[in-house]
This record gives sequence, structure tokens and C-alpha cells, in this order.
Amino acid sequence: MKTAEALTYPENLLGQAATDTSGLNAWLSIQLHRWVARLVHLTMTAGELVFLLSPLKIGNRNTTAALKLPSNAKAGDLVFAVSNSLRARCLRRAFPDTGYTHVGVLVGSKDCWKIVHARPGTLIHRFRDGGVCEDTWEHFVQESDISDLTIFRAKGSNTEAISKLAKQTAESGQRFDICYELSRQDAVYCTEFIWRLGLAFGQDWVEDRFMRFRFLWLSTKAIRPEAITSSQYLDPIRAH
Repeated sequence: MKTAEALTYPENLLGQAATDTSGLNAWLSIQLHRWVARLVHLTMTAGELVFLLSPLKIGNRNTTAALKLPSNAKAGDLVFAVSNSLRARCLRRAFPDTGYTHVGVLVGSKDCWKIVHARPGTLIHRFRDGGVCEDTWEHFVQESDISDLTIFRAKGSNTEAISKLAKQTAESGQRFDICYELSRQDAVYCTEFIWRLGLAFGQDWVEDRFMRFRFLWLSTKAIRPEAITSSQYLDPIRAH
């Protein structure tokens, strides 16, 4: 059985996924990137606090509270969601062609669905530390202000095994990577967590469809949800 420790990069993918750094300024570039990422995270946290205390709520909580999973959903399925949270709206503003803004793994059963996902620790999430965590379906939908979702299932994989590995990772306390660095082994962000799950079962759900962008002289790679949903190894699940 796979264990949480299996969520590391295979040797042939580690170099590919790592941040591209070269030259004498590599270390400085990485440190600058991390400080800017921390500043953005703190700014977003402050913004969420203002949003939490404001009577003007973004999205429709009554609608999201009623959002249900299809009856043929299974533990181990991947849930790609459209969120109306403050962070999600900022993400869509920065990347206008972005559709899905979050992703997690279904665990549990039809009687009590839960979801394992990687999320940042913020004030709006009851002061809990960020990382890979297991939430009830209702909490996930309401706190993330989910307005729409699509279920994907891995081809030829044991969905139950994917579910178990996701739960083990949540129990291991793996941290959230606010710097979004694919080269880190001790922290992940939401799409990276899903990608690593696929790698643990021998399926590369990204296949070099990394989003590449530059910050000053630092070239970095990141994983958008659409890079995973377009994988040949995943099928969308139609409700019936």
C-alpha cells in the first residue's frame, strides 16, 4: 500500500518540476520570490478578515449550501470546483482564462462525504494552520463558497487506494506551500497535491502542461487545474 511518504517527486520529474534557477543570482531570486509570496499571502489574509466582518458577502451562501455531489460519485474521485471566495476572485482577475479555482479528493461514503484538499491557513478558516486537511463536504462547500463543480475519475486506478492515500497525507500534517514552489518536498498547494497523488500511482496528470511565468529574473512553473482536467488519464463523471 502506498503511504503518505510516497507523495514525493520521482527522480525523473524532480528536476523538471523544480523552479528554473541559474547563475549567481539564483539564491537571491528564490528568497525574493518567497518574500513576495508571503506578502501576498498576508495581504489576502487581511482582506479575508475584512470580508468576514463585512455585511456584504461575496457569492450566494444559500446556493452553495445546497450544492450536492452526483449519486455515482466514489471515494477517490477528484472534485474540481469553482469558488467565489476572495482568493478565487483574485486568481481569476490575474488569470482571466482560469475556470476551476480549487480541487480536492473525495473520501468517506455517500452517507458522509468528506474531502481532502490543500488550503492555506487563514483567519476565515478558524485560525487553523494551512496544509492538506480533511473537511466535511458541507464545510468545504460553504467555507470555500463553491458555486459549481465537476467530478473526474482516474482511469485504470483503484479509487479507494487514492482515497486512502489522500487521507494518510492529511493525517501526516503536510503543510501548504504559500510560495507555490514545485521543488519543495515539505509543502504543497492544491493542484500540486493532486498531481503528486497521480504520480504515486504511476500516472502523470500534468504531462509538462505547467504554467510558466517570470518574476523579475526568476522563471517559475505552476500547475493550473485545467492542466490536470485535460489529462488523458482522467474522465469526467456524468451525474445519473
